[in-house]
Amino acid sequence: MTRRPSSSLTGFFFVLFFLAALNLPVYGQTETASIYGSITDPTGAVVPNATVRLIDIDRDIPTNIATDNSGFYTFASVRPGHYQIEVEKSGFKAFRLTGITVNVQDNLEHNFKLALGSASETITVTADAARVNTTDGTVSTVVDRTFADGIPLNGRSFQTLIMLTPGVVVTQTAFDDQGQFSVNGQRADANYFTVDGVSANFGVTAYSPLVQAGGGALPALSVQGGTNSLVSVDAMQEFRVQTSSFAPEYGRTPGGQVSIVTRSGTNQFHATLFEYFRNDVLDANDWFNGYTNTPPLPKAKDRQNDFGGVFGGPILRDKTFFFFSYEGLRLRQPSTQETTVPDNASRQQAATTIQPFLSAFPVQNGAELGEGVAQFNASYSNPSSLNAYSIRLDHVINSKINLFGRYNYSPNNLDLRGPTAPPYTVLSQAEAISSAVHTATLGITELIRPKISNEIRTNYSNHRLGEKYSLDSFGGATPPPDSLVFPAGYSSTNSAFEVHIIGVGDYTRGKAAIDEQRQINLIDNLSVVEGNHQFKFGVDYRWLSPFTSRSLYSQFADFSGVSCPPPPASCSGYAVSGITAVAAVGAFQGDALLSRNLSLYGQDTWKITPRLTLTYGLRWDLNPPLKGKNLANQPFTVTGLNNPATIALAPRGTPLYDTTYGNVAPRIGAALRLGDTPSWGSVLRGGFGIFYDLGSGSLGGVSSYFPYLAQKVLFGAPFPLGANGAPPPFKTTPPVNTMVVADPHLDLPRTYEWNAALEQSIGSSQTLSLSYIGAVGRDLLRNTDLFISPSVNPNFSFIGVTTNSATSDYHALQAKFERRLSQGLQALASYTWSHSIDIASTDAFANYLNTPTAVANPNIDRGNSDFDIRHSFTAGVTYNVPTPGWNNFARAALGGWSVDSFIFARSAPPVNVLGGIYFADGVALNPRPNLVPGIPFELYGSQYPGGKAINNTPSPAGPSCPVPFKGPFCPAPKGTQGDFPRNYLRAFGASQVDLAFQREFHFTERVQLRFRGEFFNIFNHPNFGPPTNSLTSPLFGYSTATLNNSLGSGGANGGLNPLYQIGGPRSIQLALKLQF
Repeated sequence: MTRRPSSSLTGFFFVLFFLAALNLPVYGQTETASIYGSITDPTGAVVPNATVRLIDIDRDIPTNIATDNSGFYTFASVRPGHYQIEVEKSGFKAFRLTGITVNVQDNLEHNFKLALGSASETITVTADAARVNTTDGTVSTVVDRTFADGIPLNGRSFQTLIMLTPGVVVTQTAFDDQGQFSVNGQRADANYFTVDGVSANFGVTAYSPLVQAGGGALPALSVQGGTNSLVSVDAMQEFRVQTSSFAPEYGRTPGGQVSIVTRSGTNQFHATLFEYFRNDVLDANDWFNGYTNTPPLPKAKDRQNDFGGVFGGPILRDKTFFFFSYEGLRLRQPSTQETTVPDNASRQQAATTIQPFLSAFPVQNGAELGEGVAQFNASYSNPSSLNAYSIRLDHVINSKINLFGRYNYSPNNLDLRGPTAPPYTVLSQAEAISSAVHTATLGITELIRPKISNEIRTNYSNHRLGEKYSLDSFGGATPPPDSLVFPAGYSSTNSAFEVHIIGVGDYTRGKAAIDEQRQINLIDNLSVVEGNHQFKFGVDYRWLSPFTSRSLYSQFADFSGVSCPPPPASCSGYAVSGITAVAAVGAFQGDALLSRNLSLYGQDTWKITPRLTLTYGLRWDLNPPLKGKNLANQPFTVTGLNNPATIALAPRGTPLYDTTYGNVAPRIGAALRLGDTPSWGSVLRGGFGIFYDLGSGSLGGVSSYFPYLAQKVLFGAPFPLGANGAPPPFKTTPPVNTMVVADPHLDLPRTYEWNAALEQSIGSSQTLSLSYIGAVGRDLLRNTDLFISPSVNPNFSFIGVTTNSATSDYHALQAKFERRLSQGLQALASYTWSHSIDIASTDAFANYLNTPTAVANPNIDRGNSDFDIRHSFTAGVTYNVPTPGWNNFARAALGGWSVDSFIFARSAPPVNVLGGIYFADGVALNPRPNLVPGIPFELYGSQYPGGKAINNTPSPAGPSCPVPFKGPFCPAPKGTQGDFPRNYLRAFGASQVDLAFQREFHFTERVQLRFRGEFFNIFNHPNFGPPTNSLTSPLFGYSTATLNNSLGSGGANGGLNPLYQIGGPRSIQLALKLQF
């Protein structure tokens, strides 16, 4: 046999990658699939040297290989699509298997038994639509384009499809706790998105500090929170969500692995034009518009035009193909909020110096709530827009080398009123957000030899997002002039100020930040087939450079409440006095950080027997700490953390923590085929794996503190600050007010995952799987805080410390039913029973700000996870109604109809009750309260939203509690954590049915028009957001918003646009789609 020269194109790149890996950090992932099997004769003997031909039906491209001496064949690096296999061998009849659908990351087995006869005779068989996984222990769900085209997708984003996966829980987002869903008990920022095999986790959210975005933990979503900034729905071929014990080539993070594959052109021209329309005339009113308002508030304006199209086809037949996509969105998003504001009396009684800042709140239009607070309720609309462009080119260089390239650009913007979570929204504040996502990907696939293939992916991506706050006259508010706050030379164009009143809310005016994340991703995967082994080796390098440019100058003023407390307590620190409880003045300088990730893996899929397949291997992850791009941008850390008295600044350039090199993750999975009955096969699968997380967590926020922030903290200062508001100088020496560091011996968080599953085919198109999933997290990130008295160490006041002090445990039983499209019916349904427990569900700053210094034992925070949903059910069903054959009129009137649905139901999430806020060196702390025995936790009745409320009945101080308290909750003494368990109470369950009706008109064989009506929450079932959980709020215990408004608002707050989120009032969408 002639040896192929070593100058192979991809072989050359492969060597370069490994040479680069000696100095640069990586990881490996692919969106392609593989097909393998064996060829035998009628007696079961193997047939070597048989010709096996795989034909890409969409592009009419054949690939030929020959079986080895053991009768095995393997096609590696197969792009998702539609195929047929032809087998030929002299002395046997030819065999053709048609109707093969290859999904992203499939590993399909197709065995052939040849019949004796002439090769001129052909046996043709159609592949079964239903396929059970016979190759590994991975738990995953695939959604193809046909199914995605039928399911009612609210917002034309992939979130609805992700929810169809068992183990997925939609989570509530916050400014510093991003991520939209949890998978199998993993944190919401532990999910990893890829598009065409490269990382899509380069998102920023305009929240400063950068937190999770700094280390590349978040996907680059649009400001509406949708995935159409990455891939438009009509440009998607399919996607797969892997949730447990995946092979070593996947899993940079332990959460869900979401792999999206884009469409490419074919040998025929295809195009689609679409328009999705909404108007509030068709929608139901928000439940809260009528609950506290007589007469009910009017519906907010809902105006949506989502339009665009795709166009693909050949440039050179059988050689070069293109696919272009455009999606435009013009939206006015309706919203309804119940909020709190200073009441009219307190505004009049307030000191004249503070009155302009109280007037910046809307004027009350609802009930008096006491303590100088009243309600303000309103409905309004938030305008936004998006333009998403993408172009993909595919080229067949020869029968062994394929090349593709894709470029995506999606500018989008959002004007968001009152972005803070209800009821602390200040509706006279508006947030303007502009975003742009760029991605460019190049991929090469080469069949180096019949049993060796290689894939290369290179990518450059950029996400830039700017954010600015303004105040207006909404609700009768009167914004204060800049001159009342900012020193000379500063204004709201380059600086910002924030006013916060405990129990009311906060507003900001001025520039917030311009954030940017840049990514370079280089990936190489080498596949080698040897007998009944499929070896795979890979390397993945990711370079990230986050940058943030914040306001030049900032002021923060905080008040303990609106009106003065009863005597003899002092009025100082309350808004009417004009004296702040705490104030902070800051100056910022821009920064440029650097993050690097390297992963290497090797794995083998071993066909031990015709029934048993084993996949095993190792993965190695290297994730050094964030650092500055140069010494001038390097963050500081400290020494002597174990003793506050000896803490000192480490020399600049000292790593935040030591890089760990022993992050080896073994993975193993097995699949045992229990029977060979056609269309009724059973497979028993199991898997185990270790998964490491990035380790950076919220440490991306280091760039918003010392030395990038110069700050001074004032207690009891009059507001406006006047001369006290002069900007502090920048310095790189103590004393330091606020800084963020890590345990110098921080380890990468790790998760141990295992599963056991039984999957059963039910006929030729249906499967049912039952799974047990287990996952335990160890050395998870958790933020704790150090408050240092000047008498102990005058050089430091507050240090936030990221440690490995959290753990988690998750167990679940999951069921999934899947029906491939057959006789017009396609379905995917899943049910999950689970319990998730942890010490911390996030390492976000909000978590450590709730943990007082005196808590030395992390286990005191162990409880139900924030995303602990015990029961969850989702189902998607599409059905093409048969055309009646009675007569021509019936066929014309009743033909072409389809009915599609999405059903969602879940039990209640936890609620974490927080006690009174207090301040330590300018940092607000919310410890949990102590429990007063003998008092019920909750109140029930139709007067409460959702039929219940947390008990907020006021009680005076007494033997059971030394201060006035609400319900059974006594505020814990400062510096202590209360004994009421974390996440002990429950909010509200939720359910929703979305339904779509579609009529398809065929003008010619290739030209068709679809008219579609989609009814989201068709029964207008009210779903309620969690009750207000802070004892300091006058609305403590009550739900103040529907579920969709409580899960996030898009923009810097994260989450999906509430109009497109589950749990809102009924909304109707009409669509036209022309295909030709």
